[in-house]
Amino acid sequence: MGKTLIIQNLQGIGDTVWFIRHYHAIAKATQDKKVSILTRSRSMADQILQYDPFIEQVLWLDIKPGRHDGLWGIVLLSRLICHYKFEKVWILHSRSLRYALACRLAGVPVIYGPGIGLQKYLLRKSVPLSKEEQTMHPIGRGTALLKRNGLTLDQEKAPLFVGEKVPKEIKKYPKPWVGLGIASSEPHKKWSWEKYVSLGIALHKQQGGTLFIMGGGLENNEAQKMMDSFRQENIDSFTATNLPITQSLALLQQLDFIVGNDTGILHAAPMVATPGLVLLGKSQVPIHQYAEVEGLQFDHKSINEITVEMVLEKIKMLGWV
Repeated sequence: MGKTLIIQNLQGIGDTVWFIRHYHAIAKATQDKKVSILTRSRSMADQILQYDPFIEQVLWLDIKPGRHDGLWGIVLLSRLICHYKFEKVWILHSRSLRYALACRLAGVPVIYGPGIGLQKYLLRKSVPLSKEEQTMHPIGRGTALLKRNGLTLDQEKAPLFVGEKVPKEIKKYPKPWVGLGIASSEPHKKWSWEKYVSLGIALHKQQGGTLFIMGGGLENNEAQKMMDSFRQENIDSFTATNLPITQSLALLQQLDFIVGNDTGILHAAPMVATPGLVLLGKSQVPIHQYAEVEGLQFDHKSINEITVEMVLEKIKMLGWV
């Protein structure tokens, strides 16, 4: 039985969830309805996708820096691909020659890819993208590649399989539940925690309920300051910054909505059918045009020039409060 591999070389959590529908579309076209994913460990794909019945396994791509860099790295990567005897490989959006060459060395019979530059000469049985499609955002390139080669994305309402339940100690908190996504990989993409406090207080005055501070361990200090501020206002709040990613996703699925920075938890929101609003500065990629979240962005403003009043107005316009 032929095995299929998808290569997705971006490293973020958001990068993992962006492509879940792509993974499913490819898997459903295979005989055993399963695919393997080759991606970078920082993506946490092994945890995020562990309950997904369409994912057979997650393999690690080790680059920038790592053992799969350089010419010898291509040889090592080809050995990995050859070991699993993949018969089809989808290079989902990358323009790099590395993956196509590794697949060729591994003797893969069918190699799909964008076909950008010299890469097109290394593909097998793939219809490459047009010049216009080659310039798209990676999500657009991935979608166009599937379409060019006879596949379409399913309109799954919640394609991310959440296999865990919200921890018992959280269930006692009053609803509605609102998430504040304070994490970001880059400082210039972060709305200040003080503004999230002001937003949380304003939202609580509108509807009561509980505020959930969503982020990772790097946000613990900020989250604690926010918790202290909410406590002074007698507002129920909970910090999820120390939860495992699988429990964070379970909690995300139960939120009424989430507002936050351009980060993985916001990108995951539409994948679990939770309304999300992402705040973006003037220089940021308008990810809301690709990742099915609402967006608030002004051409002339950095992210911290976005005011609490602007965010509240947008939330009210969306009918979330």
